[in-house]
Amino acid sequence: AWYLDWHQPRPPSSSSTPSQAVPINAGVAPSKNNQDTMRQLPFALPCWLFCSLAALPEKVTQYFSGQVPSQERVVFFPTAAHQVNATHWNVPIHGWIFAPKLASKKRQALVTLAGNIVQQVSASSSSDAAFDRNNNPQQGEILSQRLYPFLADNKSYRRPKIVLDGQQQPIQVPRSLKNGHFRTNLVLDQAQLEGALVTTGTENAPQIISYRTLLNSNDNNNKEEELQQFRGTCHLIPPTGISIITDIDDTIKTTNHFDKKDLILNTFSREFQAIPGMQQVFTTCQRRLPQCCFHYVSASPYQLYTALTQFFQHDQHFPPATYHLKTIRPKDYQSLRELFADPLQYKRAHLLRLFQQYPQRQFYLVGDAGEKDPEVYALLHEQYPQQVMGIWIRRVGGDNSAVAKDDTNPKGATITMTDALQRMPGVPEEKIVVFDTGYDLMERLEETQSFAVAQQR
Repeated sequence: AWYLDWHQPRPPSSSSTPSQAVPINAGVAPSKNNQDTMRQLPFALPCWLFCSLAALPEKVTQYFSGQVPSQERVVFFPTAAHQVNATHWNVPIHGWIFAPKLASKKRQALVTLAGNIVQQVSASSSSDAAFDRNNNPQQGEILSQRLYPFLADNKSYRRPKIVLDGQQQPIQVPRSLKNGHFRTNLVLDQAQLEGALVTTGTENAPQIISYRTLLNSNDNNNKEEELQQFRGTCHLIPPTGISIITDIDDTIKTTNHFDKKDLILNTFSREFQAIPGMQQVFTTCQRRLPQCCFHYVSASPYQLYTALTQFFQHDQHFPPATYHLKTIRPKDYQSLRELFADPLQYKRAHLLRLFQQYPQRQFYLVGDAGEKDPEVYALLHEQYPQQVMGIWIRRVGGDNSAVAKDDTNPKGATITMTDALQRMPGVPEEKIVVFDTGYDLMERLEETQSFAVAQQR
């Protein structure tokens, strides 16, 4: 405060001339109010230290006991377990701890600001569906639901305890990081997993185990309300069978990432729209292909997971899948850079992990021609030609033309099967299917020999 007062610019006096420069507050002493503030500064640090030390026992208790305050939330992401030997499984646990802070005025102001930006983007967009939260409250609600996970207060140094369904013994996970995420791998035997198995009711679906976390609240004395449960699942992927690895944006969900305005609107303010026929394709594959499992590998951030899983599993009834998204922390500039990083290396790393964990499984790779899915899948085929059964690439850009983005044509260019083969050197043509919707994809799969062979396994 003293510094601001000292350096506050003041107008020159009436006696000064333009040629006579008046120093900025030269020789002006701090005001009385700021002098009082300066006298209080020596007391501020001890008060801050006292408050911090007073909260330390509770934080230490939470760290070692796994207690998490009731105002915080835990989201678990579906993971893929692999078999270690005949009796044991490696079960990954991945979760995110945060405080929603829905009543925060700062966050509400940011949502309002984002709404104004989205409204301006919508007004200048060529799309007919304009964003108007005043006359259409549902659009404002969608915007808030999509944005609040990005504005949540991530909680670090939390170690929640999880309990497998059918078990009583809690398992404490490693502490959460600055981004609120925590990961661990459990090695469990078949007996431990049996009680946690969930019946999906879907033919040929993989087995899924369920677990929960107990959050102990110290905020009230009502014992019945002290325990909160947040649930998670893990897919037990058999060593053999078929896995379908798919991108999300413009592959099974409309995003239109070539039009940045449309991308923003489709991501944050509009109801998600599935690519026609893709749900039927995946359901048919799960029914026909042996031990068929699904993995969503996308550059979308985990902050969109809740909206995505609500859309795919509950609204559109896609088969259950594991999610492999990007971990970002909006407060971290380096983390935000990862959001816009080259998808080639990011996706390839996730795909390699799946191929290495399941060396006896065979894979169908599904993507779109707009990003670098063909190039990523070509690299996987070069390394694992026997495991890659087929590559399905969706055309994007409309008018039955695929679009490929490159340095010479950033807006995209029409691509043919010949161009697709050039983008995926070494991949046999009989393994490639280029499609527009799920309906014509299914028709072409029926004519593909590799798909017919896979159904007979």
